Amino acid sequence: MASSRFAHAFAAATKPQPKVRLWNSGTCPYAQRAWLALLEKGVEFEHKIVDLQNKPEDFVELYASLHPDPSARAKVPILEHCTRGLEEEVLTPTPSTFPTASSLYDVQVIESNVCAEYIAEAFPDQGHSLLPTRPPDKANMRLLGEIWQTSGMGSYFPILLAARDGDQARLDQELTKLKAGMVVMERFLCQYGADPAKTPFFLESGFCLGEVCLAPFVQRLLVTVPHWVGVDVLDMAEEEGCRRLRRWMQALAERPSTVASGGSKEETIKNFTRLLDMMKPGGGGAGPGGGAGGATGSTSSK
Repeated sequence: MASSRFAHAFAAATKPQPKVRLWNSGTCPYAQRAWLALLEKGVEFEHKIVDLQNKPEDFVELYASLHPDPSARAKVPILEHCTRGLEEEVLTPTPSTFPTASSLYDVQVIESNVCAEYIAEAFPDQGHSLLPTRPPDKANMRLLGEIWQTSGMGSYFPILLAARDGDQARLDQELTKLKAGMVVMERFLCQYGADPAKTPFFLESGFCLGEVCLAPFVQRLLVTVPHWVGVDVLDMAEEEGCRRLRRWMQALAERPSTVASGGSKEETIKNFTRLLDMMKPGGGGAGPGGGAGGATGSTSSK
């Protein structure tokens, strides 16, 4: 009887399944980078949705086993990839060699940028190529993220906080910073980017890994600022003479993989409303990737 139960359990555990598993909250922009990359590459994967307000024990334990700092807060994403056949893992099915879910994955990756880059490199012959081949294009792609962040466009959360608090002077100041950042990004895209007559994306080869990492934040910028401030970000870019930037942001936000992985406008507003409430004094706010859906406005490397 026991052997029969074991055989049934072993058969269930070893049946064909996706060789990739993504731990994700479903709303975190950092984890969306990995999700988006998987969609771009057309990779079949198991999607493990994690409630960041009530983290399951197996998720916390897995993260702790991967991070060198035992005090590190468990956060999404975690990417797992089985690069070998099951026969290499379990040669003789006995209770002592019964495969666990985690033992099936020989590669486990944390940090969103690292996960997205791993996906782009691990599946070179699938889906859309996210990695440029020319060294100058690679360098410019990496510079794209740096300029976005240092321009101030990646830190739009102060705008939402000022609007929430009804502080018009602070709001005007933050919007001025955003406009200045738009000008910087416009100059960068025009100087280093592809001919806009050929593509709306940064590189002539199309949507790239650098844009995978920025698309979740562009998407949220275009939803949250109009909702809380009443200002259309794309129209603002147009008014500032940043037509290349406007077209680029719109292309990123409308990319099918961005739309599929980013949730609806209503869901985004709901998540940000919850996060803004948590960030009030005594609200017990949480940082990116760890709570409140990780719906932060900062795009620093995670």
